[in-house]
Amino acid sequence: MDNKEKSERVSFLGGVRSALKEEEERRKNDRSALLSDIAILAISLFFARTHFAFGSYPLASALLAVLPSHVWVGLIGGVAGSLTMGRSGFIAALNLPIIVFLRLIMSHGGHSEKNFNEPYVMRVASAAIGSAISSAYNIILGGFTTALLLSAAVSLLFSVALSISFWGLFSSDITFDQVVFGTRNIFLSRVNENTRFSRAAFQASFLVLVYLIGFSVSQYDFFGITLTYIL
Repeated sequence: MDNKEKSERVSFLGGVRSALKEEEERRKNDRSALLSDIAILAISLFFARTHFAFGSYPLASALLAVLPSHVWVGLIGGVAGSLTMGRSGFIAALNLPIIVFLRLIMSHGGHSEKNFNEPYVMRVASAAIGSAISSAYNIILGGFTTALLLSAAVSLLFSVALSISFWGLFSSDITFDQVVFGTRNIFLSRVNENTRFSRAAFQASFLVLVYLIGFSVSQYDFFGITLTYIL
């Protein structure tokens, strides 16, 4: 009971401090920490700048909503990527801290001993709530136009859909270290029910993700070759 009462008295700023300390401790024990930080930073920056449809940018929101770790690094990359788009990216940049703070509140609200360890349903909910808040703010500033309403709908729907797709990637037992350093052959390992489900979730989610990214970057063209073709 004492620990429970103490956790209830933890302030929000205290939760932020403990989350940052947790990130510092993780780096001491993770040999691939720097490499994975760079990867998450680059991916979140790219996702934040990737237009999807009707002026919506749901990829970075969905990624931050379900990241099991490296959340602060992802937040920095996402905000930096959004702000590079100028005024149009300012509202998108505001959306990302909202999602991270919602995740902190939800993880401490469930009396979890670890930050960003809330159930995946709550993670998807944080993506939906953050997208709804930023979409409403965008509509209030820009007016109730058809384009803004379509952008808000796409942002909300695809933030949820992409969060579920990312969940398939992160919920599998396939880790970044295993994929990059080859410490485990994930396609030739002994198959049991858990491995089969994990592999299927990883492959299906990755294919969905590649398709959606390909769809959203089809507007980019380098010397006659589109990024969609490369993907």
